[in-house]
Amino acid sequence: GSTPMMVASEHGDFAIMEALVDAGGDIESPNAEGQTLLMAVARTGNTATASLLLDKGANANTVENWGGQSALMWASSQHQPAMVKLLLEHGADANARSKDHDWPRWVTSEPRVKPLDEGGFSPLHYAAREGCVECVAALLDGGANINTIDLWAQTPLLMATLNLHYDTAALLIERGADVKRWDWWGRTALYNAVDLHLLTGSSRGDLPSPDKNTALDIARTLLEKGAYVDMRLKHEPPCRGGDRGYTDGSPDSRVLSAGATALHKAAKAGDIEAVKLLLEYNARVDIANVLYEVTPIMAAAGVWRVYGIFREVPISGEFTTDADAAEIVKLLQAAGADIHARAANGQNLAHGAAKTGWNEVLKW
Repeated sequence: GSTPMMVASEHGDFAIMEALVDAGGDIESPNAEGQTLLMAVARTGNTATASLLLDKGANANTVENWGGQSALMWASSQHQPAMVKLLLEHGADANARSKDHDWPRWVTSEPRVKPLDEGGFSPLHYAAREGCVECVAALLDGGANINTIDLWAQTPLLMATLNLHYDTAALLIERGADVKRWDWWGRTALYNAVDLHLLTGSSRGDLPSPDKNTALDIARTLLEKGAYVDMRLKHEPPCRGGDRGYTDGSPDSRVLSAGATALHKAAKAGDIEAVKLLLEYNARVDIANVLYEVTPIMAAAGVWRVYGIFREVPISGEFTTDADAAEIVKLLQAAGADIHARAANGQNLAHGAAKTGWNEVLKW
């Protein structure tokens, strides 16, 4: 069902498109799913060809039928800041939202979470997810709502931190993003930054962030801006280990589940610097998670440290050393943590350290 104009739009070639337009081609030329020429050209970054279409009357706000996505969303998701600016100049809606998919398959007899794309993104969500700083700046200048949310209540700031785009997060904070917002799972930007500071391996093939700002730089900035240091998770967050980890749960779930704070994550991950930062801002050391009653010092000492379930799923702190754990439990005790507390299964710090084989923690 393709036409010459549709094929030309995928390449964005100006001379060919100009010839086809002059020959009387439909300036929109939607395909069966409603994708127009402008949408396809927006992905290529060829602003001259996009300008040709816009000047001839192409609608900058048409959306395709399947996901309800616009040319501006596609330009934002493809790191095309010049295209983003051009589309905004021609009236593209900076606050458009892709279609919310209410999948019937959510409700089945199968109890596990289904990793289905839900939609509900704005152009700013796409730009933040991809770490396109220039796109984010252009969208904000064009009137985009900096605190807009998707179906899971994730703001662009949360989206940026979840995807290790710390320079993008820094810009959003500077431009006034609400640092206290949380998503459906209860993750704040602060939790995300601490969570991803020491990024373990995963089947997603994550690489370290190349940004100038680090996760801890963002965490400190968030705390300086008034982020709530003791915000607690509402639900166990999704695992980053691919579909198997996402649907079957994470080995971290005994600690990083409802009621846990960023300090739980830092302690479990053996992240000494993050623990120090959170304690500097008076993080509470006595908070226990809901189901397993694990406190940060228990997590640091190895209580409910799970091994060998899904090796393709990353485990927080799997490279933590005995010395790392010992330093963290000492820091937490000095801040007032109770070393005699027991988890819901009756285990105390000594049980965790013994199971983990951390002699230095046991001697302490």
